[in-house]
Amino acid sequence: MNSEDTTSETPSRANDELTMTQLLEETGGFEPKNFKRGDLAEGTILAFAKEGLIIDLSGKSEGVVYNEEMHSVGPNPLDKINIGDKIKVIVLHPENSDGQVALSIDKAKGEEGWNLLQQYFEEEKSIEATITSYNKGGLLANIEGVNGFIPVSQIVGTKLTGEGSESLSSQIGKTMTIKVIEINRRRNRVILSERAALQEHRTEFREQLLNELSEGDILKGVVTAVRPFGVFVDIGGADGLVHHSELSWDRAPVDPVAQYNIGDEIEVYVMKIDIESKKVALSTRRAGPEEWESMLNELSEGDLVTGVVTKLVPFGAFVRIGGPIEGLVHLSEISKTRITHSNQILIEGEVVPVKIVKIESERHRLALSIVGGSKESEANGWEFDHLGRIIQMPEEIKEKFSSEFSSFADILESRKEEHSNWLETHQDTAEDTAEDTAEDTAED
Repeated sequence: MNSEDTTSETPSRANDELTMTQLLEETGGFEPKNFKRGDLAEGTILAFAKEGLIIDLSGKSEGVVYNEEMHSVGPNPLDKINIGDKIKVIVLHPENSDGQVALSIDKAKGEEGWNLLQQYFEEEKSIEATITSYNKGGLLANIEGVNGFIPVSQIVGTKLTGEGSESLSSQIGKTMTIKVIEINRRRNRVILSERAALQEHRTEFREQLLNELSEGDILKGVVTAVRPFGVFVDIGGADGLVHHSELSWDRAPVDPVAQYNIGDEIEVYVMKIDIESKKVALSTRRAGPEEWESMLNELSEGDLVTGVVTKLVPFGAFVRIGGPIEGLVHLSEISKTRITHSNQILIEGEVVPVKIVKIESERHRLALSIVGGSKESEANGWEFDHLGRIIQMPEEIKEKFSSEFSSFADILESRKEEHSNWLETHQDTAEDTAEDTAEDTAED
């Protein structure tokens, strides 16, 4: 390409290395016409230079936009604009010291920008902004030509450490959803927050989710917090609470802190939705009701089963007979002798034979009886002492409940010895009892 071609070529990014003065000379100079400071005008990008842009002001004149007056275009502005693009500018100086019309893209956007930001602030609207720079306190963003500041405390997931500056610098050029949380045009102050925008999004999403949820839904969630009274679970944008009483079918209290960790993925059952208070009550123990139902399908009232005592209370004992299936042996169904507390006969962890007296499927409740199944139990190899305590169990039960039996064997031996001593001192009573048992068997 010869020199003649070069001088006649339309200015482009190839002119970046030329100074503003050289470019103005190549484009024929300019004659400022009736522009005054603060005028808003629309121009056309005519050329690029090292210092900025040459703007054609609708054929009336040409002006310059220096690099420091176009931050609102974003990082690497020359990658975002092209020769021939229309753009709004404000006149900074009708004629500067170099005889040029000094223009500003930032100020032009700023005039509209301040009004828009005030509107966003009043409407509490979330907007997107591109990060342009940073300092030790946070990030800088240009929104509609106005520079705003995002403090570190308002940036989600960012903490200042020894490498805090590097972490902040990596955000330059990225788009961030933010809200205006403070605006003061007189002081040229705009404070922005990513955290507030995220919270607004979560609130909107939570309301949508609550309207779509139904009681009885079974969902997958992530544990977000663990407290002594229960576990908070994120079910896809909204947090619900699993009260400690809904963590397990076990009657023994479950310690949430010991059993769960933040980040655990679990299934939960939606028990109750309160739209007004935006609260969701969840349950983990009801998330798998099919296990309870399937096990109950194999049981019937009158069946004799084996279970483990899980909790002793004044009015009876809770006995688990497999998986989540647990029932209550009322105090009157523990022993033929008169007792005032279940701990007079039973011990937590003890293996016992029980008869299913009543099944309440909907309430997940079973009524059980040791006394009601005692004869059948004795026929199967169980032995009871004079108080109704177990002193011997069948060999197959010992094998099936080997871990429980190993910790319970010494207690059985102690009971046997007590029962043997009682028989020696109450021989006549024992014989009468044996005769009564024989008569009852004959009648049956």
